[in-house]
Amino acid sequence: IGVMGTFQEIINPKTQSIETDSVLTAMRILEADLVDFPSVATLSQLVGVNVRSLQRSFLKLFRMSPRTYWMKLRIRKACELITSKQFT
Repeated sequence: IGVMGTFQEIINPKTQSIETDSVLTAMRILEADLVDFPSVATLSQLVGVNVRSLQRSFLKLFRMSPRTYWMKLRIRKACELITSKQFT
């Protein structure tokens, strides 16, 4: 069994907007804590947008919810740890 994924550049600095700024901030928050997922309400407060706007932005840019994005981050980190044999 394997896990496969792809990454692509989603944000063009020429077209960056408040929407993408809030998603970038949310991404940093999610990447900082892979153990505890903050509620979407908490996450939206931290980035300064309403819950629905944050959810819509994630769906538009990633085609997934903030929680699904966070879970994929966890999977990617676990794969990195397994392949580098640094897990404890």
